Amino acid sequence: MRPILGPVSGQPLAVLGCYGPADAPLPKPPLVGGWEWQVTPPGPEQQLRSYWSPELFEVYGNAVPAGPGPHWREAVQWLDEVVESTHRTGIQRVLQTLRTATSDALIIHSYAARNSSGARVHLRMAGRRDVIAPGPDTWLRGVTMRLKSPGGTSSDSDKTPSYLDAAFALSRDALCAIDVLYEHVYLTSTHFADLGVALPAHRHLPEMCHPDDLPTLRAMLAQAAADTSVPAAAVRVRLAGVDGIWREVEMQGSGVQLTTEPPHHVLCRVTSVS
Repeated sequence: MRPILGPVSGQPLAVLGCYGPADAPLPKPPLVGGWEWQVTPPGPEQQLRSYWSPELFEVYGNAVPAGPGPHWREAVQWLDEVVESTHRTGIQRVLQTLRTATSDALIIHSYAARNSSGARVHLRMAGRRDVIAPGPDTWLRGVTMRLKSPGGTSSDSDKTPSYLDAAFALSRDALCAIDVLYEHVYLTSTHFADLGVALPAHRHLPEMCHPDDLPTLRAMLAQAAADTSVPAAAVRVRLAGVDGIWREVEMQGSGVQLTTEPPHHVLCRVTSVS
């Protein structure tokens, strides 16, 4: 038996134990790695970072980065680029549930992802919110293990297909999903790349939008989140392009209810103006 330690806190997140007959060799231990998510309060310097233990890179089938740890990556980039597209809204629901939890109840969720070589891996995560962590930051801590085949999920909200998943799978438009509270673009459709809009690793909206247009965009998103029954009126804003030139786009949003919490997720259709 050995503890699985948090890459930042060093505290035990779980205990890995292998059991077998006394007169036979122990089975090969499963691949299990630890993770700790740091969520800072909403605001201009908001950060959402995912810290990985060295073992977690092995779980995904990736090489451990060189240099001293703890190693981290922007969590929204992981969600939008590594998690399989049909599993992203399910993961987002789990993360929102963990962020707003008032207890340290354990949540278990199965999903699929792509490793750095493009291979599909089946995974199961188990995590909880650290409700006694000091300071203003929210910490989510847990472990992820590799599965041989797709696994079930204990999350009741994910037993029915998500309309958001269906929209992203079927639409030929450029779509993105925005967390209005934390101002992150955490999900983009395949055709979003056709806009020529840059997607930085942090996906932080205030750093993607022209400062003169940010109040207009925020007002549209707030309107969409406040009334999920009708889409908000479309607005024109400038977003930073991959070539460093501002791209004028039209954005229209509709609020999405992902959990029982008040809506603060907006699905946006984005079209190029120039």
